[in-house]
Amino acid sequence: MASNFAKNGQNINITWFGGEPLLAKKTIYSMSEQLIEICLKENVDYEAGMVTNGYLLDEETVQKLREYKVTFIQITLDGLPKTHNQKRKLINNSGEPTFDRIVENILLVKSQGICTSIRINVDKETEGELEQLLELMMEKKLGENLYLGHVEANTDCSKECSENCLSAEEFARTYVNYEKLLFSKKMQTDYPAPTRINCGADYLYSFVIDAGGDMYKCLNDIGIKKNSIGNIEDLEDFSQLTQNPNRNYTKYMTWSPFDFKKCRECNILPICMGGCQYNGREAGEPICESWKYEIEEYIKLKCDAFG
Repeated sequence: MASNFAKNGQNINITWFGGEPLLAKKTIYSMSEQLIEICLKENVDYEAGMVTNGYLLDEETVQKLREYKVTFIQITLDGLPKTHNQKRKLINNSGEPTFDRIVENILLVKSQGICTSIRINVDKETEGELEQLLELMMEKKLGENLYLGHVEANTDCSKECSENCLSAEEFARTYVNYEKLLFSKKMQTDYPAPTRINCGADYLYSFVIDAGGDMYKCLNDIGIKKNSIGNIEDLEDFSQLTQNPNRNYTKYMTWSPFDFKKCRECNILPICMGGCQYNGREAGEPICESWKYEIEEYIKLKCDAFG
């Protein structure tokens, strides 16, 4: 299928994810070789990225990832070392800490010229640790690589942690306070900007593929067979999906915030475009993004930044 996709002049962009993708290094290397060969043959671009916990990275692995055109890596931390180590335990439950090794691996990746972002999972436990964590990362020259991720219990398997999650309003306040902290340290701050799409699920040819070849439009749907849009082995060409789309495909591609009065009358619609489709469909209407609750504070902050 990748060959047919490339023959139509489409560039190929892959993001390796899991579980933990580095548990399947040989599979990634083998598939990367095939995909790169296809793209070279058809004269289209190939680019890859990875979402990983970072624990299994080492010099040899990083060199291999560079060889196979992995240009960006996202690694997640769950707060300060003590909190992170409690949340991110090894499978053997040995009690061995993971934070320090992961940070060292982040430094290794960055030293090899791979674009690196560090997602800080924010919940009720970690929101109070952000200033200390930023200071720690700044000491290691990693302060500019941090961004905040809102931990949400939006799938059945994550419901058990719902009580520890921040609401959209709470996360908005935490985020704007973090932006003020960055500003106080003369670091670059974020700012809401108009967007055309909310995530990869809005793209015509963006798919999530699980280990068995089942395809989905959203990460949250993985493993829920009834939400699959098909299996990659059954498709000779991606055009089959667009010419004869099933309901799971069309419900993502036809989602529009303009179908909802609350969005049509909202003055920040161009920023969020209705927010996460998955959350919106689960709720029966769009769920407002955190920007909405602190937009005035963001604007004031940006004005201060420009004097």
